[in-house]
Amino acid sequence: MSTYRDIQVQIEELQRKAAQARKEETASAIRDIKKKIAELGLTAADLGLAAAPAVRAPKAGGKIAARIAAKAASAEAKGARKKRRSTAGRKVAPKYQGPAGELWTGRGRQPNWVVAELGNGRSLDDLLIK
Repeated sequence: MSTYRDIQVQIEELQRKAAQARKEETASAIRDIKKKIAELGLTAADLGLAAAPAVRAPKAGGKIAARIAAKAASAEAKGARKKRRSTAGRKVAPKYQGPAGELWTGRGRQPNWVVAELGNGRSLDDLLIK
């Protein structure tokens, strides 16, 4: 009976053999293709290829790139829509004022002075700037 370690060693050996076989088959195919191209005098343009880059470029994003392209195509088909603008980071006029002159726009977490005033029985309507 084989042990786990024996099987792992066999797997590694088979992977090395597979990589070597692929390397040899690829080299053989490239030699055959180059020979045919030379015999027939073909160019990259004849084969429908652009000038070959010196280094193979990575894939352009796979599924994500395809999804973005599909979304852009559907947006063009439907007509350009305006993007909604975020109000984040924009200045807003204060809406509430405290007894000591503190100001609050009414956005975000309530300041301590607002919490204290509400605790004293006042309402936000009482703090509105008029």
